[in-house]
Amino acid sequence: MIKGILKWMIGTLLAFVLMFFLVFVVIAVMADDEPVVKDNSYLYISLSGSVSEYQAPDPFAEVFGENELDMKKVRDILEKAAVDERVNGVVLKLEYLQVGYGKIQELRQLIRHFQQSGKPIFAYLGPDLAFTKDYYVASACDSVFMPPSTNLFLNGIGGEITFYKDFFKKFGIEAEFVQIGKYKNAPDVYTRSSISGPHREVLENILSIRYKHLINTIAESRGLTSKQVKNLMENISGFTGREAIKHNLIDRSCYIDDFVQQLSTNRHKPNKLSAQDYASVPASSLKIRNKSRIAVINCVGMISGGSDTDDPYFGKIMGAQT
Repeated sequence: MIKGILKWMIGTLLAFVLMFFLVFVVIAVMADDEPVVKDNSYLYISLSGSVSEYQAPDPFAEVFGENELDMKKVRDILEKAAVDERVNGVVLKLEYLQVGYGKIQELRQLIRHFQQSGKPIFAYLGPDLAFTKDYYVASACDSVFMPPSTNLFLNGIGGEITFYKDFFKKFGIEAEFVQIGKYKNAPDVYTRSSISGPHREVLENILSIRYKHLINTIAESRGLTSKQVKNLMENISGFTGREAIKHNLIDRSCYIDDFVQQLSTNRHKPNKLSAQDYASVPASSLKIRNKSRIAVINCVGMISGGSDTDDPYFGKIMGAQT
């Protein structure tokens, strides 16, 4: 009796394992299928929130269309779209980007590089809110659009610092560091309750340089003077679609269906091609990157022992063993 039950349990378990394996194989095969790219298409890229540097491939997410765009995919799809004769241009939708200064600069560089193909790339802000980082990237595009319902806020840049000395006191902890030089202020957040003079000097210098670069870059891209852009940021800040057109910040206030027709090479409405689908098109099919190659290993996260993990507090952790 017991042996019979054990055999039944083992058989059932093996059946589930085999079924799971078959499902995984089917999903993996489906994920590897190259999408059909029609002629007269435009590439639609939607970026918002935090855009990671690299996301490991996930067959399940790819099949169900839930795979996220990362910087690696953005570089890849823009490079392919530049030479793909089936793609007429790009619509870059931007809303509430939460990325660092380096990434928004790289996004502008990628846009500039794509423009060398002669194909248009349009920025679409919204549909609800757009902020300084969104607009900084959008201003590199050939034209900037946003819906009438969208509000654009150009409130410049800022910085903040959290000090933990008093917090540590509550637990009887005191941080000790050896400091050499007044500008070596990384430990200050643990040893001080407020910002020091040299620390403030460093932070203000960094923000001043970035703010000046932000203003000059937008001014150059939109055909404005730096004085005009600075005045718009510091004295107005918030813009409706009509106000943004008035100050030459955008080219048109409309919904996305109203301007994609400009991406067509004929009278027919262009076909929408999602960035997630286009990411699976092999570069070799477009006769690029088919010579000597350099292997790039993407390593993301804080380095630690053991295997790669996702920590709820520290985010991605890069395991030394992995």
